[in-house]
Amino acid sequence: TRSLRLFGAYTLLESEITKSNTPAEVGNRFINTPRHSMSLWSSYSVRRLTAGGGVRFIDSRFGNTANTRRVDSYWTLDALAQYTVNKHLDLRVNLYNLNDAYYFERLGGGHLVPGAARSAMVTTNFRF
Repeated sequence: TRSLRLFGAYTLLESEITKSNTPAEVGNRFINTPRHSMSLWSSYSVRRLTAGGGVRFIDSRFGNTANTRRVDSYWTLDALAQYTVNKHLDLRVNLYNLNDAYYFERLGGGHLVPGAARSAMVTTNFRF
């Protein structure tokens, strides 16, 4: 059906430090580089209403080039609802991290940046 949309992505990334001024780092993995990452999104439209949802997975990652600090992998679940008012205006509600996963978005340099908790965003889209 033309009303259903599916999007998927998968990445397998084999990172390796091949040269370093610190010989013990050679052969280790890069900072903040997950081996596996994946996302799957689906949306369905009926007339002016669109609803959708998806999952995102990020594998565990190292926080230093010595590969002694690691953060856990995580899954998040997101959703959306959109209403097309007319050909010029859409209203949308996005819901993020519905499973309220506690995770780290970025790491490195001796610090961690936690990911966003469960949240919502209401937006409009104007076309002219």
